Amino acid sequence: MASLISVVVPTFNRKVLTDRAVESVTPSDPDKFEILVVDDQGDPPYGFSGDRNSSGVEVRVLRTRSNGGPGLARKLGVQEASSDVIAFLDSDDVFDSNWPDSLLAEVVRSSAAEREQLFIVGDAVNGSRINRKFAQLLPLLPHGLQMTGARLSAILCNPFYAQATAVSKRLCVFADDLRYCEDYLTNVMALFSAGKFVALRQTACIMNRSPGTSGGLSARQREMLAGEFRVRIMTLRSGSIPVFYRMLVPLGMLYQGIRAMLKNVVGLGR
Repeated sequence: MASLISVVVPTFNRKVLTDRAVESVTPSDPDKFEILVVDDQGDPPYGFSGDRNSSGVEVRVLRTRSNGGPGLARKLGVQEASSDVIAFLDSDDVFDSNWPDSLLAEVVRSSAAEREQLFIVGDAVNGSRINRKFAQLLPLLPHGLQMTGARLSAILCNPFYAQATAVSKRLCVFADDLRYCEDYLTNVMALFSAGKFVALRQTACIMNRSPGTSGGLSARQREMLAGEFRVRIMTLRSGSIPVFYRMLVPLGMLYQGIRAMLKNVVGLGR
């Protein structure tokens, strides 16, 4: 039986944490899921002990041809996925125990056409205050306004963590030369191509550390800001995004600059 949701986990030299992430995928119906761990040229290569995790979910391990960062690792995982819907999980984070079943319920109640244009988002424990506010407020909007609210928030800031989202495979876009803030590009492009947006009032994942702290790419603030700026430029130039939203991109750039200044001065936004 084909799986309905593929969980893509990029990793680099995180054997113990990656094993923990894989084991956190605990659906009630494991045959509806698969896990693809993508080793970004770690040394030694990552290996999982068995072809299924302890919950019975199939585990496949892939390896990139060169170390290109999490974006290219996710791209390979998406390309090799057998499901129509992709759930992302970082190797140092874990899913909330209820998240896989909640995702599956949304996918099952979606039509075949909707499964090809779906964007689902939840909350991320240990995320920044700003990101968590967006995740908590969006489900409170009238259903017809949630998509507009998500798109506006994505233009103005970077509101969604990859590990708290699930996106239709056909909507996943990656830039081969974008190493930092690569998930922002994927989220923005998917949101503006999605036909169905679902904001769930529940926890999707527990992040191992807060953004900007040591231990991951987000700790490299200058590179992350430069990556976010590049995504905004791509957004501004994208013909697939309506002109009204592109006109708001400069406001997002202004917000980005003010936020960076406040982070450095008073730590706001962490």
